[in-house]
Amino acid sequence: MIDRQINAAIRAERDRNQRIETARQRVAPILGMDAALQATSAAQLYRDALQTLGFNARGVSLSGLEAMMDMAGKVQTSRLSPRSSLAHDAAADSPLFGASPNRKA
Repeated sequence: MIDRQINAAIRAERDRNQRIETARQRVAPILGMDAALQATSAAQLYRDALQTLGFNARGVSLSGLEAMMDMAGKVQTSRLSPRSSLAHDAAADSPLFGASPNRKA
């Protein structure tokens, strides 16, 4: 009986440590590794990261925070990725410089 309780406590602590480590890896680019290493709970890491990104995560469960981080990552990626890497200037050729040599007749 006591062995089962000890084994269950060990498993629970390993799971908690794994969740904290996963959270640290996910939020380190947002908060910095120093801040990520100081936190003692995965929920607090996610709340701090989401607050930094401008989201209100007060009162949200750990699984909800993980889902919010997934969504926030997708939002941040779409904000940062350029839609087009080339500039397309619609202005006509300037009469001061003549027609563009790349222009097709």
